[in-house]
Amino acid sequence: VVSEVFNKLDLEVVIKVNNRKLLTGILSQAGIKKQEEAIIAIDKLGKIGQTGVTKELNERGYSKKQIDSVFNLIKENVSLATLKKQVTDPTGKEGLDELQELFNYLKQLKIESVKFDVSLARGLAYYTGTVFEVFLKKGKITSSLAGGGRYDNMIGNFMGGGRQVPAVGLSFGLEPIADTLQLQEKIVNAGSQVYIVPIKTISGSLQIARQLREAGITTSFSIGKKGVTKNLQYANALGIPYVIILGPEEVKKNKVLLRNMKTGEESLLTLKQVIKKLT
Repeated sequence: VVSEVFNKLDLEVVIKVNNRKLLTGILSQAGIKKQEEAIIAIDKLGKIGQTGVTKELNERGYSKKQIDSVFNLIKENVSLATLKKQVTDPTGKEGLDELQELFNYLKQLKIESVKFDVSLARGLAYYTGTVFEVFLKKGKITSSLAGGGRYDNMIGNFMGGGRQVPAVGLSFGLEPIADTLQLQEKIVNAGSQVYIVPIKTISGSLQIARQLREAGITTSFSIGKKGVTKNLQYANALGIPYVIILGPEEVKKNKVLLRNMKTGEESLLTLKQVIKKLT
């Protein structure tokens, strides 16, 4: 389904796949008992790197030997065949078998966009088997376009009695997908003049967005949890010429920080001054 969706959108993607049983087995083999908290740390590998994950695991009380054992198996571009020789834990082996079966089916279906990634964790605790995330093969948008996986316990938990009900779910990142389509000129870019980045000032930022739009200035708004740097990169990728940053200090002064994305120049202005400058 995921492959078909992105084929229809004419987006070249890579679908990274792993299995929660394999990760659990690797952690068990390393002597790590509190596996869910370790998986949450491993899920950050792409953001904070091996050094950052090692630090987190150290802080949680795991030994160097345990951590080294994990990273001896969680290596970039490691193959299923290699892991089959190294993983001895029964649950881990079961995860490897499920992955091998999945790739056999993918081969029959001639789906070539799927890649095994042993470090893919998806930190949510309810996953029980296959997990996946979708990324653009190349381009400015680096965040996940979709993700999901297998969760056999969730429905049973709602039904009571601890029954296992096989289920697979997925979600799409509509914002990064739309941005990718705009960047690749597959849909018309609305061409926002201003992108507002609120820093604990959602209410005030929404009021500013409304006033800018009333003044005829096309305005978009950061609704995610991205930090300032990522929001600036995001606005730059979309070619938005101005960014307004509104934090508690700006609110106290009844001003906003206006950044010219082309020159990098920043000015502390009143909203009236911003409107005058941009109209």
